[in-house]
Amino acid sequence: MKGARGKPTAVAEILAAVLKDRGLLGSLSLAGLQSRWEGAVGPSIAGHARPDALRGGTLTVIVDSSPWMNQLSLLAPDIMQKLNAATGEEAVTDLRFRIGKVVEPGRKKAEGPFVPKRRRLGADDKAEIEAAVEAIPDLELRAAARRLMTEARTRIK
Repeated sequence: MKGARGKPTAVAEILAAVLKDRGLLGSLSLAGLQSRWEGAVGPSIAGHARPDALRGGTLTVIVDSSPWMNQLSLLAPDIMQKLNAATGEEAVTDLRFRIGKVVEPGRKKAEGPFVPKRRRLGADDKAEIEAAVEAIPDLELRAAARRLMTEARTRIK
């Protein structure tokens, strides 16, 4: 394919134009950011934060706690500069942070709910629970207390 002046056009330019027209260029930039994230921000930050979405130059980053979100907010200009340098483009113009579960690269986001390990209650455990709840006069409250105490004793720490 030839450009406006008859010179050949690079395939990369054509591909970038097509992807931009179809609205797919941002997702490729996000993939580039995700793949370069740890190298750009370092393992300490990467262990607590991951890029999640890129829209109109704004990169949304999932952070695992409020203290890390506060720290990264203070480091935002430096992070943007490092990310743009790592990708070789000015893809990130703003950073937004939100609390969430930070998933390691290559792991699926939905692994199912956490199911705690359980142990069976012995006769002594059951007797202690009954002795503790028998003084509660309200039957519904007594049943709720029994369920709560049973739940607490069956979980393995």
